[in-house]
Amino acid sequence: MPGRRLALAVCLLTAPPSAAISGHPTRGSGAASRVARLAPPLPRPSVRVRRRLPSPQLPRLSAPRMTASPLSRAAGAPPAGAPPPLAPPRIVTRAFTLRVLGATVALLAGGALSFRRWEGWPMVDCLYYTTSTFATIGFGDLKPTRSASRVLTSLLSILGVGLLGGLISATLEEWMRSSQNADGKAPSASKPLLDDSAADSAAAEDALLAWWPLYARGVALRRTVHQRLARLAPRAIALLSNPWVQVSLLYAVGVCGYRACTPAVSVAEAAYLILGALTTSGLGDVVPTGRSAKLFLSLYSPFAALMFARVLAFIALVPLEEARRRKQLAVLKRYAHLSKKTLDEVSRGPLVKRLGISEDDNFCTRAEFTLLMLVLQGKVMESDLQECVATFDSIDADCSGKLTIEDVELLHQRRLLRNPRLQRRVMMRAWKSLFRQRWFPFFRS
Repeated sequence: MPGRRLALAVCLLTAPPSAAISGHPTRGSGAASRVARLAPPLPRPSVRVRRRLPSPQLPRLSAPRMTASPLSRAAGAPPAGAPPPLAPPRIVTRAFTLRVLGATVALLAGGALSFRRWEGWPMVDCLYYTTSTFATIGFGDLKPTRSASRVLTSLLSILGVGLLGGLISATLEEWMRSSQNADGKAPSASKPLLDDSAADSAAAEDALLAWWPLYARGVALRRTVHQRLARLAPRAIALLSNPWVQVSLLYAVGVCGYRACTPAVSVAEAAYLILGALTTSGLGDVVPTGRSAKLFLSLYSPFAALMFARVLAFIALVPLEEARRRKQLAVLKRYAHLSKKTLDEVSRGPLVKRLGISEDDNFCTRAEFTLLMLVLQGKVMESDLQECVATFDSIDADCSGKLTIEDVELLHQRRLLRNPRLQRRVMMRAWKSLFRQRWFPFFRS
């Protein structure tokens, strides 16, 4: 019996794969035939194959099927299979926005409650006075009478511009970043799962389109609207980016909103009042009278004044930005043609030596040239480079000028040696080794 088992094992090792797997004798395969005679045939595993039933041929719409949203495609969505673009970090901006928003809301609420207690005004009037003072408008229809109210008014006028300016700037910057990087998100599922889900949803939609003609008309209309929006989206974004268009829309919203709150006021008076709120002039000859108008100006005037100031600052900075851009292009144009003089400047010039970015005086690498151009254009300051160099030197443990795995190990050892418990352990080991080397041979002899 043991010999038969040994022969069976030898035959299994020497048999070809097809014969060993099938377990049935075949002519011309001696080892396989011996296996079949020594052992009974192995049972075949039963495998049930689940097949998908063929879906019936359903009529399709003439409109082409769109695999992605037209708006996302117009906004510059990456193609299928491409890695998602890296989105800039927004944690700092979001935290700053929340802090400024919390301080603004707390100051407005505290000011309104304080005026309510000290002056006895209605809550709407308190909120209206607080926000108008916060935005430095000051219509003059409400006047504080107590000394504490006047001190609080001065405090609101001082802190208002700073807090609201920081809030509006941070909010707009975060909104612009999110709109520019709307597609910079990691995929939530793998591609095979997305393909299967898309196929199932397409089959279900085809069945619904064939069964319900009204739904088919709605889908066709929706696709037509999406296609038109995809064509109009770039134009609309470019139009809304114009600061004059932003001011016009803001002014129109203010006039229409104030007219909706007070229908008895003429268009000229509403436009005059809203212009005073935008420019923070507030002469006081035209003031809101109703509660709804005061509540509307309480919500509109701070945002409108700061947005108007931001747009005017942007318009004023356009010539300065153009001049700075011309100077930067002049720097690039100067070093666009290589000569012996320019090579000496970019490889061993005084600025290069002061920055310490030259690896060799005989040549200039791409990284060195890029850093030098950034400094000459004013995009990077010398102090910024010095801070970066100091940070690099702090993590370059072996002072080789390169970051390698040896630097990681050395820094890890230094961090371990800073542990007091580990220091005591190392000292004990050192004392024990010293004692064994000097005193143990004496006791042994």
